[in-house]
Amino acid sequence: AVVSTQSTGETLRHEIILKIFSYLKFEDVFRCALVCRHWRSLSYDRLLWAKFNLSQRSIPSDRLLTILHYGTKYLSLSCADVKDPLTPSPRKKRRRSFAPLSLLYADCGLCNISPDHLSRLLDRSPNLLKLNLESLTLSAGVLRAVSRCPNLQVLNMAM
Repeated sequence: AVVSTQSTGETLRHEIILKIFSYLKFEDVFRCALVCRHWRSLSYDRLLWAKFNLSQRSIPSDRLLTILHYGTKYLSLSCADVKDPLTPSPRKKRRRSFAPLSLLYADCGLCNISPDHLSRLLDRSPNLLKLNLESLTLSAGVLRAVSRCPNLQVLNMAM
């Protein structure tokens, strides 16, 4: 039976599905998006991606960038391994790929990410309030990108 999107039951169903999605690995959420249009729209819900913890995980940079464009505000890459450049492949290049990100907090401490990729990520994150760069190799490009975060309140660059 088809349920109207205006009904209370449909709203509850949205909330339940989002809660279930919140327990899945990001790869599995992307797979769920392929099931139907309804799940696709739910899999891109900003509430689902607001806080994202990739600590001690390995992630391709194109997936990271995709996730961040869903409105991630709190990102933990502590001890993570970010692979490949932080730019989309030419066939997937879209205007949104260079839009500012919503990141407010980024923990990149002990993350395996190249200085070039980190500076690109920071260049797209002008609204950062807190940034952890503990034990990372910092290039002039990374420091320039940090200097372009006018709202930055906390910066950890401890070795």
